[in-house]
Amino acid sequence: MKRSKSYALLGLLLLTTHASSAYSESMSWVPLLETWEDGCAETREWKRFSRNVGVYNSSTNLPEIGSVMLPEKYRSALGDIVLAGREDYYSLVTVDVKHGEYYGVPVNGFGFYVGHSNGFNVSYVELGVGLEEAKERLSGVDYQKLIHESGGYQAKLMELPRSGNTILVCDKSL
Repeated sequence: MKRSKSYALLGLLLLTTHASSAYSESMSWVPLLETWEDGCAETREWKRFSRNVGVYNSSTNLPEIGSVMLPEKYRSALGDIVLAGREDYYSLVTVDVKHGEYYGVPVNGFGFYVGHSNGFNVSYVELGVGLEEAKERLSGVDYQKLIHESGGYQAKLMELPRSGNTILVCDKSL
């Protein structure tokens, strides 16, 4: 009798350990975003993603919810696409992140401000920590500034006022 309880306990322990290690595995968003360290350069996957989450309606010339065009490993870590705001000159499309990290910092979501035919183009990653913690934890990441004919581009950490979280922003507006 004692032996069967021991095996049952051992089986439960192994099952629990396996389940918790599977749950704790986090999607690394670094491969998708590491080119932001080079003057907001974009990977091929990021370009497809950012250009397809909000697509323009030809009759209104305004963005609407599109689709996630990423490899499955990324798609499965994402939640809903939301048209979070529409102003006279731009719209905001956001995508929730179910799980993932960027250099060990939790990622909550992505945002895309798109202009209405005016060159406004801002992408951001919402991190699940405050600005000071993000600066500390990402202190080893060197965000380079590149000068282009339309200006200088550099990823920057900023506080997101509504939540107190941090956003990593790339502003490529013309």
